[in-house]
Amino acid sequence: MVEAPGDAAPADEELLARIADGDRGAFTSLMRRHGRRVRGLALAFSGREADADDVTQEVFILLWRRPQAWRPGAAAFSTWLYRVVANRCLDLGRRERRRRWLPFGQTPDPVDDAPSPLDVVSGGDRLAKVRAMIGAL
Repeated sequence: MVEAPGDAAPADEELLARIADGDRGAFTSLMRRHGRRVRGLALAFSGREADADDVTQEVFILLWRRPQAWRPGAAAFSTWLYRVVANRCLDLGRRERRRRWLPFGQTPDPVDDAPSPLDVVSGGDRLAKVRAMIGAL
């Protein structure tokens, strides 16, 4: 449905109802209305452009697949939407932290700077030889 120039823009609730019926134009309108703020919030949380793009995409995929996820009356749509963005960003942060830590038993052994037992034994032999040579002088 194309809106005439004098028509008021449909409310988010109406767009969501139309999205539930598979209206791609309503989905595009909702994305245009909220997309920049969703991405801006995701960028503020994540600090990385690629992560902000991923979160924005995930949020709008959720809206396309489950427009009924928002419950009218519980909170304004925009409030709910930005909460979803924040939650996705927090989830992303948790996944990032888990990736940085290796599971127990898969961590490499720490480097030991102490000489190995073989070096200690052979070093002692060398020291004895050096002392003997110095004594012979």
